[in-house]
Amino acid sequence: MSIPVSASHQQIHFCTAADGVRLAYATVGEGLPLVKAANWLTHVQYEWQSPVWRHWLQEFSRDHMLVRYDERGCGLSDWDVDDLSFDAWVRDLETVVDALGLERFPLLGISQGGPVCLAYAARHPERVSHLILYGSYSVGWAKRPESNTAAQWGALTTLIEHGWGRDNPAFRQVFTSLFIPDGTPEQHRWFDDLQRVTTSPEMAVRFEHEFSRIDVRDLLPQVQVPTLVLHARDDAVIPIGAGQRLAEAIPNARFVPLDGNNHVLLEHEPAWLHFLWEVRAFLGAETAPARTLDTAGWDRLSGLFEQAVALPADERQALVEGVGDAAVRAELEALLAADAQDGESLGAVIGGAFEASADALFGGPRVEAGQMVGPYRIEEKLGGGGMGVVYRAEDTRLGRTVALKFLPPHMSLHEEARKRFVHEARTASALDHPNICTIYNIGETTDGRSFIVMACYDGETLKTKAARGPLPIDEAVGYALQMAEGLARAHEVGIVHRDVKPANVIVTERGRVKLLDFGVAKMHDVDLTRTGVTIGTAAYMSPEQTRGVAVDHRADLWALGAVLYELLAGTRPFKGGTEQAVIHAVLNEEPTPLRALRPEVPDGLQHLVHQLLEKDPVVRPLHADAVIDALRHPQRGISATVSDAGETARETASIAVLPFADMSPSQDQGYFCEGLAEELINALTHIEGLHVASRTSSFAFNDTSADVREIGERLQVGTVLEGSVRKAGDRLRVTVQLIDTADGYHRWSERYDGSLEDVFAVQDEIAGNTVRALRGVLTEADREALQRAPAADVQAYEYYLQGRQFMHQNRRFAVDHARRLFHRAIDIDPAYAPAYAGLAYASYVAFQWYGQSEEDLAEAKRASQHAVELAPDLAEAHVARGLALTMSKQYAEAGQAMEQALRLNPNSYDVNYFFGRLCFMQGKYERAATFFERASELDPQEYQATCLLQMPYEELGRHEDALAQARTGFHRAERRLELYPDDVRAVNLGAGALLRLGETEHGLEWIQRALAMAPDDSGVVWNAACAYARADHYEEALDCLERAIGLGSVNRAWVDHDPDMNPLRDHPRFQALMESIT
Repeated sequence: MSIPVSASHQQIHFCTAADGVRLAYATVGEGLPLVKAANWLTHVQYEWQSPVWRHWLQEFSRDHMLVRYDERGCGLSDWDVDDLSFDAWVRDLETVVDALGLERFPLLGISQGGPVCLAYAARHPERVSHLILYGSYSVGWAKRPESNTAAQWGALTTLIEHGWGRDNPAFRQVFTSLFIPDGTPEQHRWFDDLQRVTTSPEMAVRFEHEFSRIDVRDLLPQVQVPTLVLHARDDAVIPIGAGQRLAEAIPNARFVPLDGNNHVLLEHEPAWLHFLWEVRAFLGAETAPARTLDTAGWDRLSGLFEQAVALPADERQALVEGVGDAAVRAELEALLAADAQDGESLGAVIGGAFEASADALFGGPRVEAGQMVGPYRIEEKLGGGGMGVVYRAEDTRLGRTVALKFLPPHMSLHEEARKRFVHEARTASALDHPNICTIYNIGETTDGRSFIVMACYDGETLKTKAARGPLPIDEAVGYALQMAEGLARAHEVGIVHRDVKPANVIVTERGRVKLLDFGVAKMHDVDLTRTGVTIGTAAYMSPEQTRGVAVDHRADLWALGAVLYELLAGTRPFKGGTEQAVIHAVLNEEPTPLRALRPEVPDGLQHLVHQLLEKDPVVRPLHADAVIDALRHPQRGISATVSDAGETARETASIAVLPFADMSPSQDQGYFCEGLAEELINALTHIEGLHVASRTSSFAFNDTSADVREIGERLQVGTVLEGSVRKAGDRLRVTVQLIDTADGYHRWSERYDGSLEDVFAVQDEIAGNTVRALRGVLTEADREALQRAPAADVQAYEYYLQGRQFMHQNRRFAVDHARRLFHRAIDIDPAYAPAYAGLAYASYVAFQWYGQSEEDLAEAKRASQHAVELAPDLAEAHVARGLALTMSKQYAEAGQAMEQALRLNPNSYDVNYFFGRLCFMQGKYERAATFFERASELDPQEYQATCLLQMPYEELGRHEDALAQARTGFHRAERRLELYPDDVRAVNLGAGALLRLGETEHGLEWIQRALAMAPDDSGVVWNAACAYARADHYEEALDCLERAIGLGSVNRAWVDHDPDMNPLRDHPRFQALMESIT
């Protein structure tokens, strides 16, 4: 059994290259060797403290002796070297391998380590058993078609020279946001520190020059070893196309795209688990290696460390003392001590050289007065910053003065960003609101840089006005009112500004407020905000925005509150000597009460400003219209009454529960937030007469800026329950509010503070209060329906929630990991029935779709039996039991289990869907149709029951109904893929629907798309057999059927009743195949 290793197990050695350069290399772990070629930014000692690399080292040293080294000029190897060439890097790998006397081994190359591995494998094919390349390429940036210009490279070089290793946000925006855009603040901080300890600014420039000239394209056909190429789809450092071209040129290489943004995969993203599963399968290791409780302790340590470093130094000790496990506490103290040594200030920004280079990189082309840019004659520079430079210009065609803002080159070169920018600029130009700066046009320079053409106003910004001191109250409120009216118009069409601040608000000579930079702000969401970069000025950014997570219109309302506070008080609500200090204040401190600084401010106005500055977006005003109303009546503030329209919504006993927002310091509690919302959905479905939108329907609005009124209209519900979770150590804060969708007013809201162990009581109270708010009373029957036995240990509950989240991904690696998590929950709490039910369902999925291992079936039966015995009133337990019995061909017993589940929760989608499948397998088409119909009604967004409903209709002769369901099913599958483009089952079933509708060519395109996404997924191959049979491609259908049987996914009872198989039934080959699975 493998156990996790740590820095204490590592041995560091030194060897000498032929030219005398001393190289540091490290070995850790036991077993056959696995060699990782050096890549930029490594330090064999320092990486063990890293939340960016630590999990890489742990995982690859579990089953192997991991060998890695620092390349020359980097880490513990010699920095002062003459030869920093590609050939020298290859020779360094040879030197390390020879020093250890290794004969044959797998070779891992990450980023530019990939070309080094390729050259080594071409030279020494007898030594390399497997080649694994992640985020790599064959040709450097200077030789790629999409390369930057020489001027941009010069600017980047200067930026490295003056920003390398220094605590500067603009520099971090370039590098950290590219490498680990989804990283936590701690991971970003560590990555910044790594620059300082790995190499010098001079060497960093040399490295970049050499990387740009790499070209191993001629070597690729010579690589004859088994090769696995993996690449994150949205890697901003090395585009995925580079990985695809690499795999295409290497004989028999396999390419695996990963659903992620990070150039360095982070521990808690699904792409990391997918990567591990693929690599372990490629190397022939166990896909689900056994783990001990030591790993759980290590996982907890990692989370605690990230939470601790996000806290101020004086608050960390309390967190440390609250850790009950002595071993975990001791290791945490050691990590924090090491972090304190390495975390000292890295110095201030150095002068004009840095600013000039940043301006060259981000600001756009250098233009001079009198220069023509298209039809625009430049007159003077008006200003600029990190996100572009603005010039006054004359439109020579119309003779009017305009403002030109040039976009940063790195955005202009990103094709997706440019397309989205054009779309958003057009949308913004169509707003036509007196408080929004008019956008006239968009253009592009001859060297490919985008710019926008805006109206140019005479006046001054609110930044200039605020610098003179507090404004008269009426004047400040008047400006804020106009800002709110402009924002309301933008939000109405789905545009969020994201950079509202005094410098972006101009007041014309006539007193008219104009909000600047719309269109550009929305593009930030495409190119930067979606990848974790904080866009805006720290003092005006909402807490969620400072974390780099998805934001909605309420971030603009926060910024409006910050601006209004400054106009009234003469000072910002959140201050600090550095950007980090300001961000800490935004996240953790409360602003000084406004009336304490200016007593004449009305109570209602103070309440409004402080409500706008609530850290939890759930507690802020719902929309700008409410703010407008409050600013028109500043004595009153936000009205807390519910309108008559709201009373109408109260009569509607219907609700959607949205995923809760993660407000935790480390932003790693997504599974907990989603799990809490899903638990509430499951509980509320037991309330008779209450319509509850399904998980699929409600979670479709995750990370969107949709207004609750839009959600209510689309889901046909009268209320929405939304909330947030803040989890730090063992402390828990849950904030919830119930909102009428008719008018957007709050029906009920509450905040719960306590320990993590209180989460079950919090769930019960939220569910009870929600029912009480909807009905006016909570009956005894309601209380009984909401009861659910809690886990004995909250850690078991957390593992259960994590496992359930992975099950929703519908991929083999996710199912394997979910089973491990359910096992962990059971190890901690052997009497926790939901964990047994989850394990049984995951094992059923593994058996049904991934090989039909008898061990999987035995585990499904064993776990489901435990679940039923422990919780006979738990519907999920009986569903799991029914599925396990179905796979055992015990159909009568399976039916009894499903009947019991139906009695316990007739409003469950899962119960109706799986009961429908069981009936269809037995040829009970009427009952199957009834259950599929009910499942489709319960979840109007779910596609599976609707797509499968076509089949019993077809067998019953209801052909028109079958066609209608095919149309509905296809549209539902399309909507699902808009939200989850990697859902291969939606592609599968969508293909079947198209074929039933007679769109044969389109349907076959979809099935080929599914096969390309998951060629070894047995469920995909089975559905391909169905598709080809329906398209009269019989040989292809039989080939796929035979392959699906070999992969172990084919259930004979299903085949016997599936109408897609009817054209094949008389074929001798089909009959022989059926004999093989009888």
